[in-house]
Amino acid sequence: MNIYDELIKNKYLHFDQLLIDHYASLQLSEAEAIILIKLYRLYQSGVRKLSVKDLAPSMSLSEATISKKLVDLMNNGFINLNIDETTKTEQFDLNKTIKKLSFLLEARIQELHLEDKKSQMKATVALLEREFKKILSPIELDIVSQWVREDQFSVEDIEKGINECVRLRKTDVKYLDVLLNKKRTTTATNQDFADVFHRIHGKTE
Repeated sequence: MNIYDELIKNKYLHFDQLLIDHYASLQLSEAEAIILIKLYRLYQSGVRKLSVKDLAPSMSLSEATISKKLVDLMNNGFINLNIDETTKTEQFDLNKTIKKLSFLLEARIQELHLEDKKSQMKATVALLEREFKKILSPIELDIVSQWVREDQFSVEDIEKGINECVRLRKTDVKYLDVLLNKKRTTTATNQDFADVFHRIHGKTE
């Protein structure tokens, strides 16, 4: 279960709106999306029995069409049926649909994150080549890629490092790499000292 699954189930993200926005990506028809939304509302109101008659009055589709679409939704992993051990009755839930939506959201967020990283990489390379007045070698590009993808240095940190290198006339990517990592270590060490101080200070009050 990922975080989006929890957010949907706890209604921080709205099931109806998510399904309207993403039904095509889930390879659902508009009619299937509406059926799932209506089932979700029935479920939230306490209805657990999957019934065509509960859906038909508010839809323009025939009962036969709705029944077929319900079977398709079950076969395609959007509706789950199970037997309640207490009442011994067959009940439905939409946990599979919620899971599909959560995986879709997670993939979209990762895609956006990757695009952000690509954009930052491009901007960083352009800045370095402009300030260092040279084309970066493949090895230097690998170093920059590591800053962005693994070390996750902020744009501000890299810009400050570049300015420092230019000021010192050390226009070398490897020198900048050492400088950035040294500042990160110093910052982390200072933060450790600060944490210890606050813990001790808190105990003495």
